[in-house]
Amino acid sequence: MCTLTWRKLADGYQVCFNRDEQVTRAKAQPPKIDSTLEAIYPTDPQAGGTWIGVTKTGICFCLLNNYQATENSSKTKPLTSRGMIILNCLRQLQKSKPNFKDLAQYMKIEDFAPFTLCIFTNSNKKDRIDNLQVDWDGNKLSYQSVDQIVTSSGYKFEQVKASRISTFEKFTASDQTLVDFHKSHLPAKGPYSTCMHRQDAKTQSLSVINVTRSSIKFDYFDGSPCTSISPSTLYI
Repeated sequence: MCTLTWRKLADGYQVCFNRDEQVTRAKAQPPKIDSTLEAIYPTDPQAGGTWIGVTKTGICFCLLNNYQATENSSKTKPLTSRGMIILNCLRQLQKSKPNFKDLAQYMKIEDFAPFTLCIFTNSNKKDRIDNLQVDWDGNKLSYQSVDQIVTSSGYKFEQVKASRISTFEKFTASDQTLVDFHKSHLPAKGPYSTCMHRQDAKTQSLSVINVTRSSIKFDYFDGSPCTSISPSTLYI
């Protein structure tokens, strides 16, 4: 249950990410700078992993659960937390420049439940942002470019997806920002809105990452984005 959007900036890109979780899940630790991995990322205390991070070289990773593939998976063995995927990518970056189209070279993909991993880099070519979406369905990896909005939900996925895409298109046709979209309750406050609210789950945080040629900034709204909370900000 998450929503990712992104857009080009004059000399870089912006990524926004709403993390939706069960209300009973332990509160995430806000982003910190990891001097060893040379990256900023928040931490899920349940397994010590993360769902989003950005490096000092401007590579951003975002992870969403693939609920629909998980429902069809027949695997019964204990699985490694998907929160380890981005950390594995960050560790690999310390050793070499990896080909993210071959994640299986440096992690056991079969040990993870289905996921979607979105990767962004600031291209050396003007007016272009390199991006890659890696999907693992429990049996095979597939690849595509990242759509302007990517969403996941374990609740009425097709309806939720259609609603959020429709709302997103209305926002992009206006002068409202991506952050406004992620704080939105359109079409109504509830399970379909980007800032999601259900009895058992809700949007727990909003991450906003801005990567330009001169700076890398991570704003983190720790709580429902619809509230008046101010973000914590880190630069790397």
